[in-house]
Amino acid sequence: MPVTLPLTVGILTVSAEGDPGAGAERLADRLVADGHTVLSRLALPASRDPLDAQLAAWCAHPAIDTVMVLGGVGVGPRDITTELVSSYLLREAIGFGEVARRLVGEHEPLVAVSLRSLAGVGARTLLFALPSSPRFVDLLYAPLLGPLCDASRHGSLAALVPQLRAID
Repeated sequence: MPVTLPLTVGILTVSAEGDPGAGAERLADRLVADGHTVLSRLALPASRDPLDAQLAAWCAHPAIDTVMVLGGVGVGPRDITTELVSSYLLREAIGFGEVARRLVGEHEPLVAVSLRSLAGVGARTLLFALPSSPRFVDLLYAPLLGPLCDASRHGSLAALVPQLRAID
């Protein structure tokens, strides 16, 4: 069922291979099926400067209201996504990480222990840091990501987009 307020999304994959990956494809397909627009998909290596520059560009882009970064949300030395996305947040939706860990933990409890997914509101954008696995995208989409991106759902982050769009 299409959403009442379509989002315009940038999907960034943190990937050593430079390939957006199956997780980004799965996420894009689910978002588009729900009526959102995926304006851009890009893959970059786990290197702070290029990732930071891309996040800054998309957060400042007048048409993009949602940025989803896949990969780099573990606890390894190259897992820098959580810190980078967090630096663009004005307010973190603390419960997002808790619910994401619970949903993943139902299938992969050890993975859930080190999963550092997060979501929140930046100056003009909604931001998400997500695992890149297609399996985890599927586990998180229907119960969590999809509803959070539907402005008609009580408590959704997407309901804040009109306010974010009105910011000069």
